[in-house]
Amino acid sequence: MPKIITLFLLVFLLLGGKTLLAYPERTLIVYQQPKAKKDTTKKANLLKKLSEAIKFRKNTITKEQKRVQAIIEKMISKDSTVATVQDLEKLKSELSEANKQQFDMLLELIKEIKIPEGAAPAEEQPSGGDPSKRPFKVTKELDPNDKYINDLVDRLIPILTDTKEDDEQVKTRQERLKLMRDIYARKEAFIDTLNDSVVVRYRLKLSRRVEVLGNYMYESGYRVNPYNFTTLTGLLYNSYDLDGNTGFAKNFNSWNDAPIIESAKEGGSKVYLTVTTKSSVEMARFLTNQTAMKTMISKTLELLEHRGADGVNIQVTGLNQRLRSYFVDFVGSLSKAYRAKQKQYQIAVTLPVYDDLKAYDIASLDTLVDKFIINFSKKPTNFPGPVAPLNDDSDYSVQSSVSRYLNAGIPPYKFILGLSYYGAEFSINPDTGTETFKGYVPYQTIRLNYQYAPVTYHEEQGFVSIETRDDEGNLTGHIYYDNERSLEQKYDFILQNGLGGVAFWELGADGGYGELWDALANKFVKIDTVSKETILLKGAGGIDGSVWGYIKKNTVAYYYALQHPCDPSYDQPETLLLTIFNIFLALVSIALTVILILKIKENGERWKWKKTLFRVLIVCFNLFIITIFMWLYIDNNIPWFGAGQDCVDMPFTALLLIIFTGIVLGSLIMRFLIFPAIQHDEKP
Repeated sequence: MPKIITLFLLVFLLLGGKTLLAYPERTLIVYQQPKAKKDTTKKANLLKKLSEAIKFRKNTITKEQKRVQAIIEKMISKDSTVATVQDLEKLKSELSEANKQQFDMLLELIKEIKIPEGAAPAEEQPSGGDPSKRPFKVTKELDPNDKYINDLVDRLIPILTDTKEDDEQVKTRQERLKLMRDIYARKEAFIDTLNDSVVVRYRLKLSRRVEVLGNYMYESGYRVNPYNFTTLTGLLYNSYDLDGNTGFAKNFNSWNDAPIIESAKEGGSKVYLTVTTKSSVEMARFLTNQTAMKTMISKTLELLEHRGADGVNIQVTGLNQRLRSYFVDFVGSLSKAYRAKQKQYQIAVTLPVYDDLKAYDIASLDTLVDKFIINFSKKPTNFPGPVAPLNDDSDYSVQSSVSRYLNAGIPPYKFILGLSYYGAEFSINPDTGTETFKGYVPYQTIRLNYQYAPVTYHEEQGFVSIETRDDEGNLTGHIYYDNERSLEQKYDFILQNGLGGVAFWELGADGGYGELWDALANKFVKIDTVSKETILLKGAGGIDGSVWGYIKKNTVAYYYALQHPCDPSYDQPETLLLTIFNIFLALVSIALTVILILKIKENGERWKWKKTLFRVLIVCFNLFIITIFMWLYIDNNIPWFGAGQDCVDMPFTALLLIIFTGIVLGSLIMRFLIFPAIQHDEKP
C-alpha cells in the first residue's frame, strides 16, 4: 500500500512541491490502487526496491538525504493509498525548494522505479545508451499492482520532464502582461529614471502582430467580458442562417440589437457577420439560384451598414466538387458588390481542415477574398485524439493542413488558423478497450470539473490530455484539449510560418479563466514606443541643495505635470512651493488693496500712484487666479482636474489660451457692440 505514497513523495521531491502546485491542473491528488489480491512478499520486495531507488548518489548532501528519508518514513507510515490535498500541502511545507542540480538525477531515479515487464533480472538489461530508452521485455502478465505503478510512472515522466519552465521567463512574461494591462487602462506614458539627473519619458501603444479573431456563437449564451476585446482585432458574429431557396436569413440571431457588437467596436475590434448553411441540398439550391444570391448580397450589405460592421465570413457546409465553380461565381458576385461600396467591406471564407471533396478552388478565390480561415473547431470522430494536433501522421494536423493550402501558391498571411476552446471527450469500453467519441467539452468545464486531474502534455503533437475516472478510480476515458501551453506552441507556429493570425471557437468557452487570454496577449500583442524624450532634472554637477535648486527642480516638475494633466505616470509633484507662492500672492493682493483704499480716502481720487498701484494689483490678482488653477490642475484628488476619471487631457497652457481668448473676445464685444447700443438707447 505505501508504494503509491512513496512515488508521490519522489515526484514532490523532484519538483520541490513547486512545479505541480504552480499548475493546478497538474496537481496529483487522487489515485486509488485497483483492487487486487494481497501479495505480502511482492509488496515487501517492491518497498525494498523503492527504498534502494530513493537513495541519493555520492555527491548528494548527507543532511538533505537524511531529512528527506525521515519525511518519507513519516508519510508512508499511514495506512492509506490515497494522497489527499492536505497530505500534499503538508509535504510541500516540509520539503525545501528543489535543488536544481539534483533534477536530472532524481528524474532518472523515478524511471528506475518502473518495474521490468519480463522475468529477466535488472542486471541483464542492456547497459549502453540512455537508461530512459532501454526496452522492457514482456514475458508474462504483470501483477495489477505492478501495472498500475508502471502506468503511473509512464504518465509522470513526461510531466516532470516537460514542466521545467525557467523562472526568469515566467517573471518576464508576467511583467510584460502587467505592462499591457496598464496600457489597456490608458496609462500610456511611463518614466524610467536613468540617474539622479536624467529621466526618460516615453509613450507606448499596443498593436497586433497578426489578426486575432473571436468567434461568437449567439446560441451558446456565454457571457463575454468586454474588457477582453482589447486583445482582439475582429469579432465573427454567428450567424446569418442562410435560406437556400430565398437568400434571406432563417434567423438573424439578434444581429440588429446584440450589445456584444457595440462592445467589440468600442474595444477597437472589427465586426464580421458569419453566413452559414446546414446541408448540401440547401447549398446547391442557393448556388444555382441567381435571385437568391442577389437577395443574400443586398441583405447582408444592409445588415452591415445598419451596425457599422466591416465584412462577412462565409462558413458554409455541403460544398462538393460539383458545386466548386458555382461557389467561385457566387463569391465573385459578392466581392464585386461589396467593393463597389465606399466602405471597403472585407470577405473571409472558412475552409475545412482537409478538403477531401475538392470543393474549394482557393487559387480562383484568392483574388476575391481577403482571408481564409482554416477551421479546426471540429475533428473526425472515428478515432480518438486531439481536435487540432500540431503534428501527427494524419491528414488532419495543423502542419499537414497548412502545408496543403500553402502549396496552392497563396501567400501565408492570407490564412487564419482557427483553433478551438473545446476538448474532445472519448469514453473507453472496459471490455474491449476501444475509445468512442462522447462529445465536445468547453474549456471552462474541463477546468472546473477536472482541476485536480493530472494533465499530460504532448509536446510533439501540441496538445494536452487528462484521464476521466469513476468513483472507484477506474479509467473511463480521455479528454483531449488545448491549454495555454499547447496553444502558445501553435501560436509560435503561426508566427514562425508567417500566417495571418488566429481565430478561436469560441468567445466565452473559457469561462473567465484568464490564462487563455494571457497566452493570446503574450504571443500576439506587441508593445510599440510612440515617442521618447530625455528630461534633465538636475545639472550634471550633482544635486543642487540651494533654494534656487529647489525652485528650479519644482518648476520643471510643475511644467510637465501641467502639460500632461491626465498622465498618471507623472507622480503628483510636491505642492509646497506652489502653495507658498499662492499665499505670497494672496497676501500681496490683500496688502495692495488695503493700501489703495486707505490712500484714496486720504488723498482723494487725484493720488498720483493710484493708477500704478491699481495696475500692479490687477497683475497680482491675475497671477493669484492662475496659480490657484495650477494648484488645482496638478492635484489628482480634486474632481475634474488632474488624472481623475473625468480628466480631459488638455495642457494647462491651452486652457489659459482658451480662457484669455474668451476674455478678449468678450471685451471686444462689450466695447464695440454692447456699449454703443446702450449709449444709443440713452440718447434723447
